[in-house]
Amino acid sequence: AAQKNKILLDTVWIQEIQKQTKLDQEEKEKERLLKRGRIREQAEFLDTQCKYLQQERIKRKAEKEKEREQAIFDHTAWLEQQAKSVKEAKEREQRAKQEMENILSEQRKVRDQQLVRARQDEETRNAKVVMEIELCKENKRLARQKLFDTWKAHLRDSAVIPPSQRELEKQREGNLP
Repeated sequence: AAQKNKILLDTVWIQEIQKQTKLDQEEKEKERLLKRGRIREQAEFLDTQCKYLQQERIKRKAEKEKEREQAIFDHTAWLEQQAKSVKEAKEREQRAKQEMENILSEQRKVRDQQLVRARQDEETRNAKVVMEIELCKENKRLARQKLFDTWKAHLRDSAVIPPSQRELEKQREGNLP
């Protein structure tokens, strides 16, 4: 009976060991499953985190792109304003230049008219002087001629000139028929 008891005890003990082994295996399996579950949860968490970080990166990238586009837009607007300012300045400069050219042209016209008038006045004065000189010459010539005629008449009357000479003189004067 002791041997039966020992066999029973051994069987119970073997069963107990098998039960414990089975429990240990189940426990290991549970731990493995729990570990797997935790890994899955961690993987899911990491996936979620990764997706969140990707979305955040995409948002930041979109914000940076939007800021860059805004900066480009602002800079373009600034450049357009600068170009407009430069264009307006050039137009003002061109108008000022044109006005200055008009003023200078007007001044040149006035100066040219004054020079023409001065030249005409000078020519008129010169012509008057020339006419006066000519008139003086003519008066001088006429006075000489009159003096000469008077002297000739005096000589003729005094009979110093021969008669043939008198006729020649009269022919010259156009008095002879």
